[in-house]
Amino acid sequence: MTPERWRQIDALYRAALGGPSTQREALLAGVDPELRREVEALLAQENTVADPTLTMAGVGTQLGPYKIEASIGKGGMGEVFRAVDTRLGRKVAIKISSLPFDARFEREARAISAFNHPHICTLYDVGPNYLVMELVEGETLAARLKKGRLSIDDTLRYGSQIAAALAEAHAKGITHRDLKPGNIMITKSGVKVLDFGLAKLQTQPGEMLTATNVVMGTPAYMAPEQLEGKAADARMDLYALGLVLHEMATGKRPQQQQPAALDALPRQFAQVVERCLAQDPDNRWQSARDLKAALEMIAIPSPKVYTPPNTGTRRWLAAGLLAAAVLAVMIGYWLRQMPAEKAFKFSMVPPEGTSFLHVSQGGAPALSPEGLRIAFVAEGRGGRLLWVLSLDGFSARPLAGTEGATSPFWSPNGRWIGFFSQSNLKKVDPEGGQAQVVASGSGRPYYNSGTWNAEGQILYSPLVSGNLLVLINASGGQPALATERNVELLEENHYYPTFLPDGRHYLLEVRGGPELDLGLWLGILGSNDRRLLLKGTSNAQYAPPRSGTPGYLVFARNGNLMAQPFDAGHGTLSGEAVTVAEHVAVTPVGNLGDFTVSPTGILAYRTADVAAHELVWYDRSGKEVGTIGDRPGNPRNNVRISPDGKAIAFTRQAGETQEVWIHDLVRGVTSRLTLNGGRSPVWSPESSQIAFVRQDTIYRMPATGAGAEVVVWRGPRLISVNDWSGDGKYLLLTRWDEKGVRQTWLLSEPRDDAAKHEPVLLANGIHAQFAPANGAPRWVSYDNGGQTNILAMPGGVPGTWQVSADGGNGTRFRRDGRELYFSGGQSFVAVEVDRGPLFRAGAPRVLFPTPRAIATGQGQYAQGYDVTADGSKFLATFPAPETPAATITVVMNWQAGLGK
Repeated sequence: MTPERWRQIDALYRAALGGPSTQREALLAGVDPELRREVEALLAQENTVADPTLTMAGVGTQLGPYKIEASIGKGGMGEVFRAVDTRLGRKVAIKISSLPFDARFEREARAISAFNHPHICTLYDVGPNYLVMELVEGETLAARLKKGRLSIDDTLRYGSQIAAALAEAHAKGITHRDLKPGNIMITKSGVKVLDFGLAKLQTQPGEMLTATNVVMGTPAYMAPEQLEGKAADARMDLYALGLVLHEMATGKRPQQQQPAALDALPRQFAQVVERCLAQDPDNRWQSARDLKAALEMIAIPSPKVYTPPNTGTRRWLAAGLLAAAVLAVMIGYWLRQMPAEKAFKFSMVPPEGTSFLHVSQGGAPALSPEGLRIAFVAEGRGGRLLWVLSLDGFSARPLAGTEGATSPFWSPNGRWIGFFSQSNLKKVDPEGGQAQVVASGSGRPYYNSGTWNAEGQILYSPLVSGNLLVLINASGGQPALATERNVELLEENHYYPTFLPDGRHYLLEVRGGPELDLGLWLGILGSNDRRLLLKGTSNAQYAPPRSGTPGYLVFARNGNLMAQPFDAGHGTLSGEAVTVAEHVAVTPVGNLGDFTVSPTGILAYRTADVAAHELVWYDRSGKEVGTIGDRPGNPRNNVRISPDGKAIAFTRQAGETQEVWIHDLVRGVTSRLTLNGGRSPVWSPESSQIAFVRQDTIYRMPATGAGAEVVVWRGPRLISVNDWSGDGKYLLLTRWDEKGVRQTWLLSEPRDDAAKHEPVLLANGIHAQFAPANGAPRWVSYDNGGQTNILAMPGGVPGTWQVSADGGNGTRFRRDGRELYFSGGQSFVAVEVDRGPLFRAGAPRVLFPTPRAIATGQGQYAQGYDVTADGSKFLATFPAPETPAATITVVMNWQAGLGK
């Protein structure tokens, strides 16, 4: 169909829309039959009579757990309501359609519900003809444009956020197909793209979404190939975004097939828009990520990347010295006379012959209190050393006596740098001198993170403290526990503290609760009282108010660096978190963000690219023989292969909850099983059922998802369900007792709903598994004290046996029960088993090393690997490996523009 034909259809459709039937008949009289059919098909969508058998609702009614509060909007296809999820107390928007959703629509909608992006409206639930979504407060871009054009700064900011949303969807194979101002909401924290792939889901060849066989979309925002009905891809969204960018900046939308008026736009921005609107898709931007990067480059002027000179080993050419001097003068000016309304960004690379240390190895940089210096760890021929770079002079030098350094942090007066090395907490004068030991035996560097107050006290989290915080005087002495584990809240870890300006209150990250979630808390020295500030974030740092801006908490969430207004005096948050930077590096476990802020309005961070898969198949020799999944982030945990070998169950984070997913190994299809939370799935012996945990309750449901959830058992302090016995009569559970001891329990008759379930305590320990048996199981394996053990089942021959010799974590058995496997840190270990009346095991032997530590998921309570029935292949999930950027991005006056 030609563009001219589409213009005729669009004009007739809009003229006839909303008028009486007689007016429509007059308008369409004399129109050629094919054109009339297309217009009538569009009009039919606006006048579809609702199916009386479908779910409908009104204000004050209840739709499942959703209580309808008010109508938000209404159209020919249905109505949108504001509602509240009575289970979670969460406000939602419910779109109720007058037409039923077909199976393909529901299947793809469930896939889209996995989106977790700050600029995409989240889909929570799907019904037979309704969608439950995030309630977004604000106004549409279409409504905003009625008031006039946007500033170039706002256009660039909103444009890059829309491009980020498109990049997220395109990476998952989903094209919007109807991007326009009416589908973009402006909120306090930026834009939200609505109806992502739902109203206009991408179709397969020969497949249409409507019975009328009409190409879907809004003609005014369609790409040429879309108008002509040709095969189209994600680049059609980039064309539509070009139209939206032009409309935001000028207040006018270019006409289809007409050259855009770009003369009045800034040159660089005009070039970006012009490339979006290329008629040939091959001449457009080829990815939304590239388009986003181009918009961000225009938004903040970025001087050329520079290399800090190594004064002892490197000679600079005159041109290089001049460039560095000019940039140093610029930065010196910005540091001392920084305009409040402008931001300034540049990048720094490590000294020649070195590389920055990964954040998971303690490589996050640290800005000095006055913002003139940055401490970082670099590794090269001379080993791993702590360096200090002067931002206003570009002189970088290593500090003597800092071999093996990790995790630097500054004293409040800037006279000392604290760091960790060789299991010791140390300090060093940044102007020179030997490093001094503050505390010995601080534990492995990964868990270390320190903060220093004006009273000369250092708060940090050594591994030897049992993952709690300790306090020590910076001049030395005996460390003392600063926090205690709150057993009632099921707390597991305290780490990454940061003092607030008063030197008494501090921020810390806590992992705990039934789901072992991460939370940002506010603590105070001398008390174990804490207050939750935020859920699901990284560590946080505080940036005080300056030049009329409020104070902010800066933290990472879902890979984005965020800032939210924070009153340090009252310890209260306000407003909404806004995105400062995207794709910021964080550790795969514990969420330590690779960023630092100074009180003087300077921010430094590193970005990272996450690997595209997390589940890896290995043979017994350690050769990689396949992968499952091809998208970054949201690692797959709690991995379980079905007994029949045809499917895999695992959990994945979805917003603030974990959900159970099933991957069909035969068809290669992944589908979401649970919608309201679920973790630690286990298969029934015949592979037909899945048992899983949500909060303090065990449920079971058909593995196909075609059936209701049934409560199996509910009890306090429940952590996980670990295994389902081969005879189907028992489940193994992990629970905390009243004192916080982790225990393995046996629950009988999980399929008998009439039975009175009373679990039996088996042992103190975790990771319990049944040893396969022809009848009732005889033994249970479990971990305790860092070792793998075997325990006889109740009624069997009593006995307990230690299997591992040098530590072991999590067991799996071969189906015939004659071989047992466990993880020995970064290797897989096998043990031969004698299935006689008494348990006998051979010597452990390493099968092969793994490239990195296996992710256990949900803390350390759920296994991150499984073994095929014959023991020939291992399926392991790893923390998503990151490749941090080679440069550190430094932003002067980063608060400028936030919240505007």
